[in-house]
Amino acid sequence: MLATHRRNLEKDCIGISELEYAPITTGYVESGFAHLDLVTRTLVGAGMGACIGVAHVSILKVFDSDGTRRAAARAAVRRERRRTGGSSSGAAVDEAEVDAKSTSFG
Repeated sequence: MLATHRRNLEKDCIGISELEYAPITTGYVESGFAHLDLVTRTLVGAGMGACIGVAHVSILKVFDSDGTRRAAARAAVRRERRRTGGSSSGAAVDEAEVDAKSTSFG
């Protein structure tokens, strides 16, 4: 457990006793703050609750067009097939898989 803790420490904080147990940030967390920052600068005068909601749906890609979501879903299906050992080069992508991926927000 101690090895895991040491591996997860922010390298810039080693040696600073006040920050010994501070968690490091992840790309996912920083991305969320970047979305919120963009929304609060864009929607000047909007309430913080509204800004958080808009940032959240932006992270979920709800504002993307259908074509963009379908293209991303096709690419995800191809990656998944490659990862699981299937061939994606010549086989047609199953549109039911693409539909399922393009409508899920997870």
